[in-house]
Amino acid sequence: MAYLNQALTIATSDSGGGAGIQGDIKAMQANGVFGLSVLVALTAQNTQKISSTYTLPAEFIEAQLDAVFGDFDIQAVKTGMLFSSQNVAVVSKKLRDVGATNVVVDPVMVSKSGSELLQADAVETMKEVLFPLARIVTPNIEEAKRLTGLDILTLDDAKEAARFIARFGCKSVLIKGGHLSSKPATDLFYDGDQFTVFPGEFIQTRNTHGTGCTFASAIAAHLALEKGLVDAIGAAKMYVTEAIRSGLSIGHGHGPTHHFFFMSSKKEGVGDKPKKTFSPSNHLKGMRHLALWVIDMKRSRDFYEGLLDLQVVWEPDPDNVYLSSGWDNIALHSIPKEAIPRYEQKEGQFLDHFGFIVESPQRVEGIAKRMKEAGVTILNPPRSHRDGSYSFYMADPDGNRIQILYEPTISGYHG
Repeated sequence: MAYLNQALTIATSDSGGGAGIQGDIKAMQANGVFGLSVLVALTAQNTQKISSTYTLPAEFIEAQLDAVFGDFDIQAVKTGMLFSSQNVAVVSKKLRDVGATNVVVDPVMVSKSGSELLQADAVETMKEVLFPLARIVTPNIEEAKRLTGLDILTLDDAKEAARFIARFGCKSVLIKGGHLSSKPATDLFYDGDQFTVFPGEFIQTRNTHGTGCTFASAIAAHLALEKGLVDAIGAAKMYVTEAIRSGLSIGHGHGPTHHFFFMSSKKEGVGDKPKKTFSPSNHLKGMRHLALWVIDMKRSRDFYEGLLDLQVVWEPDPDNVYLSSGWDNIALHSIPKEAIPRYEQKEGQFLDHFGFIVESPQRVEGIAKRMKEAGVTILNPPRSHRDGSYSFYMADPDGNRIQILYEPTISGYHG
């Protein structure tokens, strides 16, 4: 029987669909887990403004929390817009009572249109009772300013803010730097001891509604998949970058990110109009999607396109190439030169792993033989597993741990 790990979002409904509960669930599902939800408030909003907010009664919030925790095996929890001090208190008490783990707190305070999303007294309640339950708190620059009272213009400023926020009792802090003045799109992670910088690509677009919700929810999804925090943040950042790159020009204000960009038959450009349209015969058809930073694009293309027989389905520019096996999709993105030292790690350590599905054990053996003859590093030779699957692991040119997998419950359904 099929099974998916489960992640819960506790937040507010966005009738515009790009952020809040709706955006959270889309991001969670897109990152490989089953998304559950508890609503604490409702908004009447679109891409231009929030016109009305209605908070749900505390007893109904409690009933929802009891329902989901009483039935599901929840591996991660993400909190978003909680609106009131009472809501924060109700949610915090339940998370504490059930011993919730992998709690991602996104302290949503202000919307893209400038609407206040967290009442003033709720900020203090959040710091006092919710932050201590968090494995990670994920404020953006403006939220970090409100939490600390500090000006944040540089990475050093962000480091000071992260240390400040950590004193509220959370285990770690991610300062989302989408609008960090000195280094736009650079995020800073603080684990209570060390800092990790996640450089990124700043994409000039108005279609960024729900970006923060999407990022935090993707982190929660990868924590639910049992990844470590650094790996979860890295995977979520690659995902949200592509979702922003394919942002949707719908509505008349800040359009939403495209949570399922890898399933669409139409790729959106960074402007207001689509810049590339796939015909039904050549769009990304695979079941899953992986995005990888690569150091040498030609070398990586030779590996994936040549040795693994993947087909290029879209090449918007020399630094971004999309390939598909028909089963799975992969996006290769050239890494900025200044970021290379952070990604040059030992073989098999760059990524947890990604499995390419093939149709038979014989195909696994054939690929393993071809890779060995080509001098590719084999991390684990082909072997069978108790569930009937058959696989081996290898390292690609950048040290990514790649699995070639025959899985009978999946491979047999490929049409």
